[in-house]
Parts: sequence; C-alpha cells; structure tokens
Amino acid sequence: MAAKKSNAGICTYCNATVAKRSNSIEKHLSECPEQLALASKSPPRKCFLLMIQSENPAYWMLVKVTAETKLKELDSFLRAMWLECCGHLSEFSYDEPFTDTTIEMTKNLKSVFAQTNEFWYVYDFGSSTNILIRLFGQGELRKGENPITILMRNVAPETLCQHCHKPAGGICSKCQWESDTPFVCEWCEETHPCVEEEEDDSLVSGITNSPRMGECAYDDYCFIKSEVKGYFPKEIV
Repeated sequence: MAAKKSNAGICTYCNATVAKRSNSIEKHLSECPEQLALASKSPPRKCFLLMIQSENPAYWMLVKVTAETKLKELDSFLRAMWLECCGHLSEFSYDEPFTDTTIEMTKNLKSVFAQTNEFWYVYDFGSSTNILIRLFGQGELRKGENPITILMRNVAPETLCQHCHKPAGGICSKCQWESDTPFVCEWCEETHPCVEEEEDDSLVSGITNSPRMGECAYDDYCFIKSEVKGYFPKEIV
C-alpha cells in the first residue's frame, strides 16, 4: 500500500505522540500520567505486551492482553480493528503465512509464547493481509480493563490527492496496483481517469487507518466504532 510511512503512535490513555522505538515506547509507558494514576487506584494483573504490525510498517498497534486469551479472540480483535470486510478465512502460523505451520485458534497466548516470541496472522487467502505479532514485554491490566486493551496505535499515515496534492478522501483500487500515489480527494474523484474510463465511482473507497485499505471490499464503513470501543481505555483514537 502506498500510504506515506509514519512511525509515530498515539497513546490511547493520554493522547501523547510517541516515536515507534522500543526505548521511546518503554519510557512513555513508565511515565504516562494517565496510566500512573490508574495504577494507584487498583491492583495489577500481569499480562503480555504485543507489538502488532502489518507488512507495511506504517500500521501498528501496541496491545496488552492476558496470557489466557485464545487466538480466536485475537482473531476477532484484528478483524474488528483492521480487517473484516467479507468474512474471509484467516489463520495464525509460527512462520510466515502459508508455510504449513498453522497454530490452532483454540490455543492461548501463554502456550504460543512458550514456543516462540513472534508469530504470523493472515486474513483472506486471496488478497491477503499479513500481520506479524511479536512479544514486546510484560505489562499490567487494571480492574475493569478489557482482556485485550490497546495501549498505542499508529498515527494515520498522510494521504494526499495524486492530482491536486490536497488531503485525500479516497483510494482508487485500480491505481493502488499501478501507482505509488493512488489517493484522490472528493473534488478530483469525479474526473479521476480510472473513474471516467470505467464509468464506475465504486473504484474509489474510503480512507482508513488500516493495512486493509483499498483491498477487496474494505471501506471506511467497515470500521464499526461500537465493535471496537471496548478495546480502548478511553475514546477511540
């Protein structure tokens, strides 16, 4: 995907911008005022910290999750946050996707990390979206927090219209395979060559903060806030 690379993330507790470097992330986790305030109010529950990243490193999340969480629950989380469009098949594997190292969805993270420090996930066996899940460290969940809670999420990459260079509102599904700049704004969409040639404005789908953007039928309406709000400690970022 041709989105401009962005390595920064947003803390879901205090909305601070944090560089995507291990030392920067660790420093912020130890200093975040909102997390420190929460820590003083309730006893902790140990958990894993996961760095979840697509093949395009612009898209990433740092998530805290219980050791007992099953892969099928992680599958539901990834579908809701980034991927679900048409109910495609998905699977986890110890090695890269389609290498015959599939991990059963019934396994929990404790048993998976007893075997490895990282594993893969693939959604859609046709127009596939591949995701690497890596053990980042140990964390703490507090009373009332979801067993899967997002700590940080990447800043949405900048997307500029290929014609006028203003902020884009859509991505052309044809251009994404032929151009490094497949984005168009709402003013240029009607006269975009692909739309005019095909006489089909459905070629342009909405901009999303997701590695699935522009793939298959994935569109901005696929991100359903009511399904993901429980994964955020406060408002959705």
